Amino acid sequence: MLVTRCLLLVLFGYIFYAAFGVIGWWSLPLLWLVCGLIDVSRHRQITPRLLRDYFLGKGLLTWILSPLNVLADLLCVSTPHVLTLDSYPAAHQAEIKAVLADFDRNKDQIEQRIKAQSSAQRTMLFFSWYGQPLDNSTPAFAKPYKYIRTIGVSTFQPHTKTSWHFGPLRLSVRILYNFAPSQTEDAFIETTHVRHLWRDAPLFMFDDTLLHRSVNDTDDTRYCAFIDILRPSYAHRLMSSMMACIAALIKSYRGMFYKNWDML
Repeated sequence: MLVTRCLLLVLFGYIFYAAFGVIGWWSLPLLWLVCGLIDVSRHRQITPRLLRDYFLGKGLLTWILSPLNVLADLLCVSTPHVLTLDSYPAAHQAEIKAVLADFDRNKDQIEQRIKAQSSAQRTMLFFSWYGQPLDNSTPAFAKPYKYIRTIGVSTFQPHTKTSWHFGPLRLSVRILYNFAPSQTEDAFIETTHVRHLWRDAPLFMFDDTLLHRSVNDTDDTRYCAFIDILRPSYAHRLMSSMMACIAALIKSYRGMFYKNWDML
């Protein structure tokens, strides 16, 4: 498997070299289209609406970043679209367990802070974002991590939901941890592969570049830890460097990703 991925990585680099060095820069749109088709083909069902949404709608940024995401796929260990703790190596598991334990110890304080500062339908509080520290009010989340890059909390007021959308980057995996799961079937997160009811398990880890949505059609406020962790890879330093470069480029544009949220 590793040899195959190395060969694919060499081929990936050669194609770009050949296209830009021999065929010419005019081939860039074609290569972007190919990467986008590879990217969107990961969905279970390909429909005209999915293709329209990906290439012309909310997936446009994901398409723009598709060469980076395809490269990440070549650098990373194969994992399912929906993961469990056992999907990760021991070192990743240790960090996940540690940060979840920190949330358990601090969730009451976090909830009180959000209630005092925001009454918006959707609120996002980031302690760190793509490895960049943003809020030091909870010292437990200020510690250095090798794999975890984003730590935050997303809040949905009663009867609030997102529309179907795509996450932009596949350098990391999205981890959601519900502080107090509703015991009804009306609070869930749904991808094109599965609908996860929070009453069944408070922890959900998935590839968020797949089309997905979150729904809280209950009378209770939903609080979820919001965590991104670098994917297990054959080139951790390269993946980490790629994430750092992305963070440096888009740190000032964080609101673009969460324009429908109240940012604390």
